[in-house]
Amino acid sequence: MLVGIKNRIKNNWVVLVILLLGSFLFISASPLYKGNPWGDTNAMLAIGQAWLDGRVPFRDIFEQRGPVFYVYYLVMNLFSTKGYIGLFIIETLNLIGIWYWEKKILQLLQVPNKLQKWLALILPFFLLSSFSFENGGSPEEFAFFWILWSFYYLLLFLKTGKLKNYQVFLIGFGAALVFWMKYSLVGAWFIFILVYLFIALKIDIG
Repeated sequence: MLVGIKNRIKNNWVVLVILLLGSFLFISASPLYKGNPWGDTNAMLAIGQAWLDGRVPFRDIFEQRGPVFYVYYLVMNLFSTKGYIGLFIIETLNLIGIWYWEKKILQLLQVPNKLQKWLALILPFFLLSSFSFENGGSPEEFAFFWILWSFYYLLLFLKTGKLKNYQVFLIGFGAALVFWMKYSLVGAWFIFILVYLFIALKIDIG
């Protein structure tokens, strides 16, 4: 497994450097900036720190986001309880994850191998330039990874006509995580479910 990871890094190191450079230049939590000015993000960072200090979310301290979003900010505070370095690390990893799933989707669509890793940069940089990412740390930003995760398995189903039980579970797992970040973002999964049910029922009837 470690060998496989090393080979992927070796084969895609230029792309990873581009993503890291983009993170440093465009993420407001980057060391190049004074910090994230958005009140919601700073409130969530404070909740993550309070959780580490022993306070219980929803009992002792509260913000309108869901519990999975609290966990994201808890992890950020594990990297650093002062400043924005934890937020910067998680946002950068999220961008790399988005690039990874977009690349897998392009593989399913049979885009030429030489183009896949470069075309997969489109969504990360679209996100960096979008309104939802303007200050960084929003639920929409982190939900994007899970939407792509589920979309990949939906495309796999459309291509093969079947999914293994664990793959169906992974689609539901992504939906559950996003629901418990911000419930209004789960609309994409209603489309996934309708497409899956329509094709599955059509296959059974046929």
